[in-house]
Formats: sequence, C-alpha cells, structure tokens
Amino acid sequence: MRVTQKIIYSHIIENLGNITEDIKNLNEMISSGKKIRHPSDDPIGTVNILEIEKLLSSIKQYRRNVEFGNNWLRDMESVIQNSMETVVRAKEIAVQMANDTYNAAQRKDAAMEIDAILREMVSLANSKFQKKYIFSGYKTDTSPFEVTENADGKITSVTYNGDKNSIKIKISQNNYIKIGKYGTEIFGEETEESYAFSVLIRLRDALENNDISGIQNELDNLDQIHQRLSNNISDIGAKMNRLEIRKNIFSQSELDLQERLSTIQDTDIAEAITMLKSKEAIYQAALLSSTKITQISLVNYL
Repeated sequence: MRVTQKIIYSHIIENLGNITEDIKNLNEMISSGKKIRHPSDDPIGTVNILEIEKLLSSIKQYRRNVEFGNNWLRDMESVIQNSMETVVRAKEIAVQMANDTYNAAQRKDAAMEIDAILREMVSLANSKFQKKYIFSGYKTDTSPFEVTENADGKITSVTYNGDKNSIKIKISQNNYIKIGKYGTEIFGEETEESYAFSVLIRLRDALENNDISGIQNELDNLDQIHQRLSNNISDIGAKMNRLEIRKNIFSQSELDLQERLSTIQDTDIAEAITMLKSKEAIYQAALLSSTKITQISLVNYL
C-alpha cells in the first residue's frame, strides 16, 4: 500500500491525540483522587463499588438503629432503676410500720408517703423517650397507665392501656432484637397479687386504717415487685451488651469495606505521577519525531 503524506500526518495526529488523552486522564485521576470516575473506566470495578456502597449504607442504618436501641434501653433502665428505689423505700416503710411500737397517727403519716410513692411510680411507668411512651408496646402515643381516683382525689386503681408487643430494631439483614418492654412485663398483671400499683394502694390503705396485718401481707408482694424489676434490669443490661458487640462488629466491617473501596477506586498518587511523567516524556519525544518527519519532502532529495 502506498503511504502518502496525508496518511503519515493522520497517524501523527492520532498518536499525539491518544497520548494527550492519556495525559488528560492521568491528570484527572490525580486531581480527583479516583481512578474510576465513569462506569466505562472499569465496568467490573463500578459494579463492585456499587455493591460496597450499598453494604456501607446498610451498616450506617444498622448503626443508627443500634444507637437508638441503646438510648431507648438506657432510658428504660433508668426508669426501672428509679422504680426499684421507690419500692425499696416502700418496703422500708412497711417493715417499720408493721412494728407494734408505732401508733395510728404515725401510720397515717406513712400512708401519705406511700401515696406519694404510688403517684411517683405511675409517673415513672408513663415515662417517654423522644416523645414516645416507653411501656405502651406498639401504642407509643398512648399513655400506658391510667389512674382512677375517688371523690377525695385518692387513687383507687391503675389500669394498663398499652398492648403486649415489644418494639424491635433491625441489626442485620435477617436479625432483630427486642428493645421494648410493655408495662405489665415491668409492673405485673392487673390480676396478679403482686401488681405493683395494687400493692401500693393496699399498703397505703392498710396504713391509713392502722391495719398491721394488712401491712404485713404486702411485704412479700413488695419483694416480688423488686425481684421482677431487678430481673428486667438484668435483661436490659444483657441486651445493651449485645448491641455494644454489634456496634463493634459494624465498626470493623466499615473499616474493611472502606479499605476494599479505596483499593478499587482510589488513585495511587505516586504511581499516577510516575505514569504522567512517562506519558509527558513520550509526548515530547513523539512531538519532536513528528516535527522531523513533517519537515521531510521531495525537495530534500533534489
């Protein structure tokens, strides 16, 4: 095939254009810090990046769930701890007033303190976390415990209005953990002898009526209430430990995925600069060679 001057020029322009494109791409890789800027740069690498970014997004959501769960459990633990303290105080009063050395007037004064403890317990049982009732099950917009008062303003009963569902959070693709506890899990069933509010109501009334036998009858019930609260505290602690372990797993997974992502898409700056210098040298050499070739014509041989 006859090689014309036009073909030579076309090849020169094409080669210089290719080298220029390589230099442009290397400059972009260095300035952006990414070696994959478009899907066409590395289709397989792009697919891997999308998969890793999806995993990272899921982990971030699970981390938010775990953080929410920890805060919910921590708040619930505090409420139950405070409830235990009120029960301890109620037990102290009951033990003290069950003694024959105290008189009716002193027991009436004690009844007033038990009434205050009862109201405090109801307030604790209706605690909220981020404007949601903690102990209502799924009915987080409904106050879990409702009091009924007589004409004198004395609490005569406390009714549970929540449901018996436990709030869960998702901590992995197919793994959930219960962080919620509904009211009767904590304070007992209304039909139980050791239903916390009924025990305090009966204790208060026994104190008001100077009923030593009635006071003594509630001592075991107060122990049962305390034990139930303590068991729930232990369960909450175990769940918080589990969430802490999961949080650490997420942290390690994020580091591993970020490292994989960096390997796939981040530019090796030192290597890219070396390649850029090499391409620039090739470009200068090609440009010099092209200049000499284009200066040659038939006149040189005349």
